[in-house]
Amino acid sequence: MDNYRIHTLSPEEWVQYKDIRLRSLQTDPYAFVATYEDTVAQDESRWKARLEKDPHVFLREIESDIIVGMAGGFSHDGNLYTLNQMWIDPIARGKGLGKEVLSAIVNEVQQRGAKSIQLYVNVEQASAVALYQKMGFHIIRTDHDVTMGDGSVVDEYLMEFTSIA
Repeated sequence: MDNYRIHTLSPEEWVQYKDIRLRSLQTDPYAFVATYEDTVAQDESRWKARLEKDPHVFLREIESDIIVGMAGGFSHDGNLYTLNQMWIDPIARGKGLGKEVLSAIVNEVQQRGAKSIQLYVNVEQASAVALYQKMGFHIIRTDHDVTMGDGSVVDEYLMEFTSIA
């Protein structure tokens, strides 16, 4: 982690958020239900609103100043948070950074009062499933025949992390 730092972005930095989100959808479309085509068409106000409303964390490579990871989602009622985007750029994978980003978003969400965090993950993404389980997420159910951003149809686990209050 010495070469990286985790931080949040202000709504004024929405272009950086848009950049990494679009990179994630282009690089790993099988990992997201959202598509690049639908996401690239979203306007500035929508990108800013996401950063204003709900917790998102970003991983920046210090030397290059490039964002290479992110995690974010949305709150339902203050008690439940849905993590709908977690991604590490292939150039930064294999260094344990996914754990750092996931820990940061879990901590941020818990500080804001959420008692439960849910996420969906493609069952074929064994390393992601293993990371989530290692971090305390448990499989609640399997949803079948989910169409992903690349058009593939997969099964997804709904996983949940519940804080002990």
